[in-house]
Amino acid sequence: MSKLAEKKLEVYVTKYKKSLSVCMKNENFNSVEYMFYDSKFNVSGYFEELNNVNTPKEKKYILRVNFALSCMDVRSAKLLWKEYFFNIEKFWWMRLYTRSTFYRLRKKAIDEFLCYME
Repeated sequence: MSKLAEKKLEVYVTKYKKSLSVCMKNENFNSVEYMFYDSKFNVSGYFEELNNVNTPKEKKYILRVNFALSCMDVRSAKLLWKEYFFNIEKFWWMRLYTRSTFYRLRKKAIDEFLCYME
């Protein structure tokens, strides 16, 4: 995997977390369901919020990342979410994948995410 692609993803993740922090501090969310990515959530609400002129830039960024994740394959999006966005357990993937499969899927997921974000 390209280290450059992983660094780009890490920049997006860091900005996402900072935007979440700012929105939580300023209480910029009317409804909490837009705040975090959920693969089962209907994405049509993202468009209403993004087109709203009064929506803060941090909230728009969060919605953009959530929309990119929702456009991805569910398995790829969950892999990125667990590995980069909110990594709670270090080797969570060992119960599901072999090492080579995990790295192959991670590379594919990063490339797909960057394709949507850039």
